[in-house]
Amino acid sequence: GYVCGVSADTKGNIYMIAEDTDKKGNMIYVLRCLGDKQKEIWRVSIKADTDFWPLGMVSTDSFTAVLSDLSLFIFDNKKGEQKKIALPDDSMMAKVCTDSKGNILLVGWPDNKLTVWTYDEEKAKFNKTKTFSGNYSYTEGVASGNGKYDFYIAVEEGVFGFVTDGSKPVRIVDFLASNQ
Repeated sequence: GYVCGVSADTKGNIYMIAEDTDKKGNMIYVLRCLGDKQKEIWRVSIKADTDFWPLGMVSTDSFTAVLSDLSLFIFDNKKGEQKKIALPDDSMMAKVCTDSKGNILLVGWPDNKLTVWTYDEEKAKFNKTKTFSGNYSYTEGVASGNGKYDFYIAVEEGVFGFVTDGSKPVRIVDFLASNQ
């Protein structure tokens, strides 16, 4: 079926969300883990209470996080076991990514303020980490961190790198001063 999300861990495993049909012919979504030589390691149906549409996904070596319009699902990468995690504010727009340390982040805009939550594996919930001051409006352009920054966003003015320790965001690419 139609593939609507792909991510990978650092071990080379690939995780894919795809449309499928159940035994009764109903459309469902499945998450598949593919290992070496694209061999399927596991496949699970995504258990959602209502209509499900994936808005984003990201993988670490331990977990795969799938963000839908109403919930966030965390899957154990060894077995595919699923946990449904409540969003901190179910009325906000959000994106999912990882920080430079491999933690799963939820980047959202409650009350139009850029806010970041970090996934707490032991408590299976997101803890508010930081709200950034400044005019960082909602964007589809959210990317995972890579060492220097915990995550990136692209807005009209450019690309900004963020660190969740409280330091000020840094404009890495200035769209207004270049022809980018």
